[in-house]
Amino acid sequence: MFTVIATIDAQSGKEEVVRQALLSLVPLTREEEGCIEYHLHECLGQEGRFVFYENWKTKEDWEKHLQMPYMQEALGNAAELFANQIELDKVQFNMLSEPARRE
Repeated sequence: MFTVIATIDAQSGKEEVVRQALLSLVPLTREEEGCIEYHLHECLGQEGRFVFYENWKTKEDWEKHLQMPYMQEALGNAAELFANQIELDKVQFNMLSEPARRE
């Protein structure tokens, strides 16, 4: 499994625009082949700091995700909406426990 933790800081005054833009990526991404989990969080006490927690079957699946038209559009708007570059932590894991199942 390939895990990505991406941190995005919105420019001051553009927090809601960034929030809605990032939220729009969630349902599209969750439909992609290879996507195991894709969650968007906003840091408590730090309005405008967003964190994606992503699990992919392979690094190649994540790389394909970055090439999707909606991702290219979102990344193309980064300079006008984000306060700085996206911080990426990428790690490859071998899951030792079964994923939690909720019924």
